[in-house]
This record gives sequence, C-alpha cells and structure tokens, in this order.
Amino acid sequence: MKTSVKNYVLSIPVGLAILLSAVILLDTSAAFGGIPGLAHGKPYDGAGDDLMAETATILSVLKNRIEDPRLLAKTKEKLSSLHGREIRLIASLCDRIPAGEQTAGAEIAFSLVTALIVLS
Repeated sequence: MKTSVKNYVLSIPVGLAILLSAVILLDTSAAFGGIPGLAHGKPYDGAGDDLMAETATILSVLKNRIEDPRLLAKTKEKLSSLHGREIRLIASLCDRIPAGEQTAGAEIAFSLVTALIVLS
C-alpha cells in the first residue's frame, strides 16, 4: 500500500514536467494566459515594464543559486535575447522557488528554469 502511494506522489511532479514540456514544444498561446502577442514573441502595450520586473525576478533567483560570476554573466546575456513569452514562463517558475529552501518542488522548478534558459 505504501509503495503505490509513494509511486503516485512521485509521478505527479514528473507528469507536470512532461505537461509543461509539451506546452512549450507545441508553442500554444494558452500557456501564456491568452495575453495577445506573447505566443509569437511580439510585445504588447505595457510589456516593457512587466518584462523588466520579471527579468529582475529571474536574476534574483539565479543570483541566489549560481555562484560562478562568468556563468551568471552568460545567463544575463541569454535572458536579454529571449522573447517576452519565454521570460514570462521562466519568471512564473522562479516565483515558485522560495529563497534559501531546498524542497523538491523548488529543485524541480529550478531544473525547469535552467532547461528553458539553456534550450531557448
């Protein structure tokens, strides 16, 4: 009985990761809350301030996790080349990473953030 519950609990994060990957690969605008233009990387009115705030959120999480200054500089360069939809997705994952906590959810979210930055 305990084994089946444990397998069920472990399958939830894996299922969520697969679902998120499928949404990213299929490039559907539903993943971006139906915000006009984000599905195609086009900015919309008022997007500049929001993107700067979301980029600051991402950088604050990365500064807490990445100790190598060269790697952090390369990550900043990569972030500057990403579209608004990608920044929003990464920022929403960063919102789920509490500062200083090493929980399973935080580690999975950080792994997804890393994969999105590297593969974008």
